[in-house]
Amino acid sequence: MMGKGHWWEGHDRERFWLEATDRNDLGTDLRAPNADQSGAPNWRYLLFREAKPGDVVFHYDKRRSAITSISRISANVVEAPIVWAARGTYARDKKLQPTLQPGYRIALDQFHALDESLPLDEIRAKRTQIEALVAELSSKQFPLYFPFELGNRPIRPLQGYAFKLPASFVALFPQLSSDDLVSDSSADKFVGTNATIAFRMVLKDLGIGSFSTYDFIERYRAEYPQEWVLVEQKHGVGGKGAGKHYSSFTYVSQVLNGLSRDGELEKLDYRPAPFGWGNSVIRYWTLNRKSLGGGLFPDEVSDEYAEGGKTQVVVNKYERNRKARQRCIEYHGMTCKGCGADFEKRYGPHGAGFIHVHHLVPVSQTNGPYKLDPITDLIPVCPNCHAMIHYREPMLTIEQLKSILSAASPTFISNI
Repeated sequence: MMGKGHWWEGHDRERFWLEATDRNDLGTDLRAPNADQSGAPNWRYLLFREAKPGDVVFHYDKRRSAITSISRISANVVEAPIVWAARGTYARDKKLQPTLQPGYRIALDQFHALDESLPLDEIRAKRTQIEALVAELSSKQFPLYFPFELGNRPIRPLQGYAFKLPASFVALFPQLSSDDLVSDSSADKFVGTNATIAFRMVLKDLGIGSFSTYDFIERYRAEYPQEWVLVEQKHGVGGKGAGKHYSSFTYVSQVLNGLSRDGELEKLDYRPAPFGWGNSVIRYWTLNRKSLGGGLFPDEVSDEYAEGGKTQVVVNKYERNRKARQRCIEYHGMTCKGCGADFEKRYGPHGAGFIHVHHLVPVSQTNGPYKLDPITDLIPVCPNCHAMIHYREPMLTIEQLKSILSAASPTFISNI
């Protein structure tokens, strides 16, 4: 049986769990028996009994070796018999069959697939960071209930069903931390009314150019020193040498992320970090142009000639996924992949955050909703290159566009 006390007690942000399963009805509920195949209580089944309504559950699909979806716990534990079959080598050797057993259920709601799944290979790629956060949590002298094994072999899932997922783990992966269930879309719920006003005043003072999370912190610290002291008292001093994965710097990043979800900020790419930041790269942001009364040009424009010789510009309006645009820019950056144009460098702060996002497969040919991969299906291009891509049918590929640019200007050097 699980002992008394848990490492996450007293930490409101530690509200994440992981269900590891191959069930076909993900998101319906959490369910597990009260004992394992030997008849003994086992935390790998019973751990979800510690979860609370409002907590967030990630679902690891064993068939895909990836965290694929997310839910919210909507009710307390209900005692109920369940049909259960043990998994793993022991169960296969014993040829165990599903049986009706005493157990429990926990209702879930708001189930949905993540915008982008988190495969096991990407988890393995952050082994160093994961080992560090596990070491930090281990110092608390409580069982971790962590879902992944960090032995001499590549990281792999532990056998079991119910696990605890640290907030610092969630923060490592944008696929997890960017979901609305993880980071409430309302910035007021992050920081409180007075602090929210202070955050927005700092944004106003930063103006229309791009700025890093550290730029924001420095301005906030200078303009609201007393409030910043309270932030550090609650979340800890951030930056290089802080000795912890969640700090005041992490907190500010989450607030800015919440403002981005509210449409007040535009999330830009990662760039080299200044001295004193905890990582080698840092996120950049800019005020959302729509919130300032401006906006981007439509992504796709086609020309056709009407009677009388007048040119009519027909704009095709399609549903756009703002998160997909952000993920594209996060991965590819803000420079045009055709000619290398950088609007912030060319136009200064006025150009920060401006770039078109081109669909490599024309939206008009997709015949309705389709599963879009922001990294492989989208690419940033400037309006000129975008227009040239669509100027004639069939549209140009990026490679064809670059060949045209090279032929027209022998000094042209591709940025890809």
